[in-house]
Amino acid sequence: MKLFMQTIKIKNSFLFLIYFLLCQYSNSFAFVEGTRDGGGGVGVRCQTRNEIKSSLELLDLHEASIRNQLIMHNPLTEETAIQLTVNLFANHFWNPDTVPLAEYKKILTTEIISHLFRGESFMDFETKKTVKVEFVEDLALSKDIGTYHISKNCQLEQIAYFVDDVESLKISKKRWKELNWVNKAALISHELIYLMDRREGLENLNVFNPKIITSEQTREFIGTLFSNEKLTSKSDSLPKLNQLLWCLGKRDNYNFDSHFWAYENTKGGLTLIWSTVFGLGSMYQIKTELPKSKLKYFEEQNETEFTILAPIEFVDEYINRPNLSIEFHKQKNLPISIGLWQMDGTDSIPLGFSQYIKCEYHK
Repeated sequence: MKLFMQTIKIKNSFLFLIYFLLCQYSNSFAFVEGTRDGGGGVGVRCQTRNEIKSSLELLDLHEASIRNQLIMHNPLTEETAIQLTVNLFANHFWNPDTVPLAEYKKILTTEIISHLFRGESFMDFETKKTVKVEFVEDLALSKDIGTYHISKNCQLEQIAYFVDDVESLKISKKRWKELNWVNKAALISHELIYLMDRREGLENLNVFNPKIITSEQTREFIGTLFSNEKLTSKSDSLPKLNQLLWCLGKRDNYNFDSHFWAYENTKGGLTLIWSTVFGLGSMYQIKTELPKSKLKYFEEQNETEFTILAPIEFVDEYINRPNLSIEFHKQKNLPISIGLWQMDGTDSIPLGFSQYIKCEYHK
C-alpha cells in the first residue's frame, strides 16, 4: 500500500510508491469490489464484574484476544505510543528501494503519525489535499463492520470515522480519552491501513464475486501486527545481494504502474516480490514464483522468447484470497510485457492492460 512509501519517495524525488503505494480504485480498476464512503475504528465496551465501571478497547485488539493472540505492547505515554506505531509500520512496510530505515521512521513520525495522535491535519501525499483531523462529541456506529466477534456483556461503539470524499478523520473525543495508549496506537494504525485497503487493496479485486469492502481484513491485520504472532514483512526474504532486480512496468497513467523485485531462489527459479500490481497493492506481502527461470530473462538485451502464466501468492492468512495470475510475454526485439488475469475454475478474465517492464540491478 502506498501511503508510507509515497511519503518517503516524495521526500527524495522518487516515484510515489507503497503502503500501500495508494492508488485510488476510481483511477485503476472500475470493477474492483464496491467501496463505501469511508470507514473507521470501532471500540468494544465491556462491563466489569462490579458493573459500576466499563472498559473500552479497539475491536481489532479485542478480536485478537478472542483468537488467543497475545497483545505484546504497553506504551505508557504519547511519545512511546507514537514510537510503537512508527516502528510497527516501518518494520513491516519498509523496503530497500526507499531511504535508510532510520530516515524512513523519522519521516513517518513527523509527517503523519504524530499529527494523527495530536488531532492535527496532515498532507495526503496521493491526493495532495489536506486531511482534516477533528475531535467530535459523538459518532454513530458505522455499517462497514462486517462479521465480528465480541465477548459476552460487551457492545460496539464507534471511536473514529474517515470520510473519504472530503478527506476528514473524525474521532470521538470522550472515547479517545478512555483508550489506553496501546489502543490509541492500534486505532491510528487501523485508520491508515483501512484507508489504504479501501483505495488500493489488491486482495479486494474480485470480478467473479464482487463484495462490499468491510473492516474485517484490516482488523485482523492490526490485531496480528500488535500481537505475538509474526507477520511476513513486505521485504522479507529479499537477499542483500547485487543479483537483485528492481523492475517497473509503466503506463501513461501512473496509477496503473507495477513494481517488483526479482531474485534467483534456491529452487532453481525466480521469486518476485511485488510492491504494486497494476497500481494495486496489499498490506500483506505479494509474491510470484517462476520455476526454471533466470534473472537474465529480464535483462534488456535478452532475446529469449517465452510466455509464462504464474499465480500471485498472498503471504500470511487473511480473509480475502482472490485467484490472480500474472502473464509474462517476451517477443523478439520487444521488452517483456505483463498482464493481470483473474481465474475462476476454467474461466479467466484479463484485468490489467499489457504493459512493458524495465529492470535494473539493485546497487
